Amino acid sequence: MPSGRELLGQTWRALSGRWMPLLAVLWAAFICQGVLGALPKVGWLISLLLSGPFYVGVSAFVLALMRDGDRDWESLLQGFERLGRNAAAFFLVLFWIVLGTLLLIVPGILWTLSYFQTFFILADHPELSASGALRRSKEMMHGHRMELAVLHGWLFGLFLLSAFTLFVGLIWLIPYGCACSARFYDALKKLPAVSPAPAPT
Repeated sequence: MPSGRELLGQTWRALSGRWMPLLAVLWAAFICQGVLGALPKVGWLISLLLSGPFYVGVSAFVLALMRDGDRDWESLLQGFERLGRNAAAFFLVLFWIVLGTLLLIVPGILWTLSYFQTFFILADHPELSASGALRRSKEMMHGHRMELAVLHGWLFGLFLLSAFTLFVGLIWLIPYGCACSARFYDALKKLPAVSPAPAPT
């Protein structure tokens, strides 16, 4: 498994010539969610219901872009093909993170790391159920949560440095972080599975 620093470098090199579609897709998705969330009265609910489908579609696009440079624009709609399942996955992940956070924060951090691969898995395996994707994510992350935490530590350091650009650098940093997460997922897929303790889902 590459270290966090190695993943940062690999992702940076892989993004050569691919920045514009990555920026366009990520920010368009964020803006769409923001607009939906701003709708009067029910906007927040619509935004929540569509978060899972948005995340799966963006995950599918970023995976295709990072694997072979494919600008598979139709993959953005993949999250809406099984809208109910993807929405359910989002709410399941949110449930465990909130529950873990209420249990003195540490379980929330651990469960966030454990279920981090859920939307990449749903993008890669449309045949899986929402709970099946959470279980697979937990299995994949068993023994690798610290590696993901280290990668996010590097990204957080870059976030702090972006203060010197008055946070304008976040325009590139947030999509870069998504691309790094896709590289981490693909690196994780190549490793032999280790059976964890039974998942709470």
